[in-house]
Amino acid sequence: MSTPPHEGVTVHFAGSDWVVPALSLGQLKKLMPHFQALQSGQFSIEQIDSSLQVIHAALSRNYPALQLEDVEDLVDLASMPILMEAIMRASGLVRQGEAMAG
Repeated sequence: MSTPPHEGVTVHFAGSDWVVPALSLGQLKKLMPHFQALQSGQFSIEQIDSSLQVIHAALSRNYPALQLEDVEDLVDLASMPILMEAIMRASGLVRQGEAMAG
């Protein structure tokens, strides 16, 4: 992989290091319903779908060829919370050293 255009948090998953950038404000605006869906206490298909949408949006800033279907195949239950935390930290939604709710 070449040097990504956006700085971010480096996460190792699916056998590679990925630079997870902050979401753009436009992405954040479009993804707010997904963040709200992730606040419900029950683990559900909707939460998985919302997580995949958020992860794809963030990764697509640095890896524009990456399709949602690719993210569905690459991300597993072990890497999903790690990626979501990286996105939240890179986007300034969770401060460094602050624990995520959940």
